[in-house]
Amino acid sequence: MFVNILIALALVVAANAHSITVRGVFECDDDKRLPVFVKLMERDSFHDDLLKWKQVRVYDDFEIKGTEDEAFGFTPYLEIMHTCREIPETIIVNFGTRVGDVEIDLGNVYLDDTKIKEKMFNQFIL
Repeated sequence: MFVNILIALALVVAANAHSITVRGVFECDDDKRLPVFVKLMERDSFHDDLLKWKQVRVYDDFEIKGTEDEAFGFTPYLEIMHTCREIPETIIVNFGTRVGDVEIDLGNVYLDDTKIKEKMFNQFIL
């Protein structure tokens, strides 16, 4: 029991702050002012952590940044929720395990592309 407490304490003390900044522009030819809901998440064993969320509009540059304290890096991902093709859709963009401060530029994300979920899912994993 004592050893378990020491190990847990060592992990808490050894935790480092890791951050991620994601930039990009969402595009939707069907609706030039479409709102897009973006959540920056961090994958955990039991319950994923919400790092930051925001609502943006298509054709506007966006930036979202989140920070997490973890001992061995963190596993961030982005949830993009929109209705570009008049159907509610959630796109998950995985970034893999990252360490330190990370910046990712998604570029232009074409939400009216029917294959965007598959294209974006693992595109940014190292």
